[in-house]
Amino acid sequence: MKKIAFALLLTAAAATHAAPITVNFTYVGGIYQSSFDTPDPVWSPTAGFEASFTGEDLNGDNVIGAEELTSLYANGVNYLTPSSEFQVYAVHAFNYRNTSDYSISVGFTRYWDPNEGSSGWAYGNDASWTPTAQTWGWGNDGSGFARWTGTSETVATVVSSVPEPTTIAMLGLGLSVIGLARRRSKATAD
Repeated sequence: MKKIAFALLLTAAAATHAAPITVNFTYVGGIYQSSFDTPDPVWSPTAGFEASFTGEDLNGDNVIGAEELTSLYANGVNYLTPSSEFQVYAVHAFNYRNTSDYSISVGFTRYWDPNEGSSGWAYGNDASWTPTAQTWGWGNDGSGFARWTGTSETVATVVSSVPEPTTIAMLGLGLSVIGLARRRSKATAD
């Protein structure tokens, strides 16, 4: 009976499938530079970067890739749904395994149509983040730019909306082992 229960538990743990999760990233404090108010790079304790995504490990490889995302935002920009035909979005790299193992890089360019009364100039935005390095920046062709870079003093907060499937499986396995050990000790005591 014990072998059957253990085999069922292992089968359930192996078949654990991830549900959609949302992960929020917040980084505060870093080197900031802007053509408008801070022309030289300086440490700023309040400058920062925020991002989030929702995705699901559909192929069961324990990694959420770009093709498995349903939303991706970085500093308020939706990188999966352009707001006009003049915006070009790119998810350069996206690999998320857990809150301490990820690598994400995104960018977009917006072109203003001269027929809409604009000059036809472009505006760009880029961001990349891993557990150990973060950057964010924007610029346009002539009138300005801003850049933020995380440092070892940057406060990083990464929060996942649900426990990882392996965490749930290990909890079930641990509770089962405790239950079996307790049952065995009671049987030995009798």
